[in-house]
Formats: sequence, C-alpha cells, structure tokens
Amino acid sequence: MTILLDVLVLLAFLSTLAGTLAMRMPSGPEGPVGAWILFLFPCLFVAILVTTFAVKGMMSFIPGGRTLQFVAAVGIVISLGTAFFASLDRNNNVLPTALASVPYLILIGCFAAVHRPSMAEPRVATWTAAVLLGGAALAGWGLTGVGVATSVRSNLEESAARANREQANENQFEQEEVAEYRALSGDVPLSTLLRFTWSRNEEIKKEAQDRVRRWPELDDALIELLNNGDETVISYVALFYDAPPAKLAPAWGAMLQRQRQNWNVLQYDEYAGKWEPNLSVYFEGAKKIQQAGGDLRPQLRSWYELLNKSKGLRNLAAFVKTLL
Repeated sequence: MTILLDVLVLLAFLSTLAGTLAMRMPSGPEGPVGAWILFLFPCLFVAILVTTFAVKGMMSFIPGGRTLQFVAAVGIVISLGTAFFASLDRNNNVLPTALASVPYLILIGCFAAVHRPSMAEPRVATWTAAVLLGGAALAGWGLTGVGVATSVRSNLEESAARANREQANENQFEQEEVAEYRALSGDVPLSTLLRFTWSRNEEIKKEAQDRVRRWPELDDALIELLNNGDETVISYVALFYDAPPAKLAPAWGAMLQRQRQNWNVLQYDEYAGKWEPNLSVYFEGAKKIQQAGGDLRPQLRSWYELLNKSKGLRNLAAFVKTLL
C-alpha cells in the first residue's frame, strides 16, 4: 500500500510540475491554451490519495473520526483546485505567485501522512501532515463558504437592482400615462378612455372609471365596441363593470365565438396554461352577463370543450362548466 501511495504522490508531483512549467512558457495574452488540462491530473491523484487516507484512517490527526476525515479530504481537493485555478490568472501577478507553493505543500503533507509511522520522528511527520493537510482542508472549506456567501450576496444585490430598475420603469410608465391622460381632449372616444380604467395611477384609474360610468348610453356604446372587435371593452366589463345588463349578451356571445376560432390552436399548445390570464376575462364577463339574465351557454359550451382538452387549462374549464 505504501508503494502505491508513493507512486500517487510522485505522479501528482510530476503532473503539478508539468502544469507549472507549462504556465511559465511564453504565450499569448490569454496564456497557454489548454494548460489547465494538465492540472486535472494532480487533482485526480491527490483526490485518490486523501480519499485513501480517510478510508484507511491515515488522517487520525484530524479529530472527529472517519466522517470528518472525508470532509477534510474534500476541503484539501478544493484548496488544490483553487490554487491551480488562480494560477491561470495572467492579469494578477501577486496571487498566482503566492499560491504556487500550495500544491507542493499539500504533496509534502501527503508524503508525511504516508510515511509518518516509519519515520525516526513520527511526531514531527504527524505535525507536518496535520498542519499542511489540516490547513488545506480548512482553507478549502473557508473558500467555499466565502464563495457561497459572495454568491448569495451578489444574487441579492442583483435582485435588488433588478427590482429597483423595474420600479423605476413602472414609475416612468405611470408618469407617461398620467401625462397622456391629462392631455386627452374633452371629446375623447370611449375606446381610448377605457384603456385608462386599469391605469397604474390610482387617481387616473378612479377618474377614468367614473367618466366611463357617466358615458351617455354606455351599454349601447359598449355593444358597438364589442361588435367592432375592440378588446378594451372586454377587460372593462370583466373587471370593473359591476352589473352589466343582459342586453350585452348577443354582442358578448359573438365575441366569444370569434375568440373561440382565434384560440383554436390552444389544443395543440404544450404550454397552453400560460394563456389562462388572457382567457379568464372572457368568462368573468360572461358570468356577470348571465347573472343579469343573458344566455351565453352555446358559446361557453364550445369553449369548455376546447379548454378541457388543452394542457394546463383544466381549472379554467371547470369554471366555465359552472356557467353552463
């Protein structure tokens, strides 16, 4: 076993030396292309070494038993890999130089762990292995912790920045919307006014809804818009019109029939469920109109058949079924 471990130490040393020399060779601004592959070999050999140490109990200088020895083995490999990775940075002359000795110190620790029982001073070898390998393990897990903490902080900062950008955009859109509404003429058409009934600005939203409610012959105007294919009226009736009358039923039914033809492709869409918010307004409005005495069951039945065989829309289909 000792001979095999010595061979692994030697192979790790030679492959580390080869990688170090390759990195020092003259090259372009991006460094020796592919030189990082050479560092995979010492990482592999050291991983086998420290795993063997943990299995055989050869790192008894690490307290906590075999479990912590395996944990330490992982930390050692992390330190080794980090040192190799840092050595690839050609933009920093200090860090690669400072970390160049780390792989060799780890190999010295491995050699001491292999031969400490047979050395004249086992205590010195034990302390050497404990300091070098234990220190590498602590450094490896420390780097992992710092990396995780940095990643979490970076993600939080990115999320906060994204939220701030979105809020700034929303504020800008709201200001533009307010300015657009204030610039409306007194004879603005109903279809234009309906767009502001769900404004981002609560004052504009309330004012626009009040103006719509006072619109002369509102129901006849809504019917005309429905017959002309204006979709702003659909959201208004579904979301804000408290009690639309039954006289809207023929125009609403015709709209449902047209939209049913337009949305026939839903049954072939693998992700049809994402359209539920777009579709639900048709049926919320239909519910109100039917409560007022209108009959939209023929159109709703056709919609139910489509929704029931479309993926992700079974809940909406169940709602439509209650209207039949």
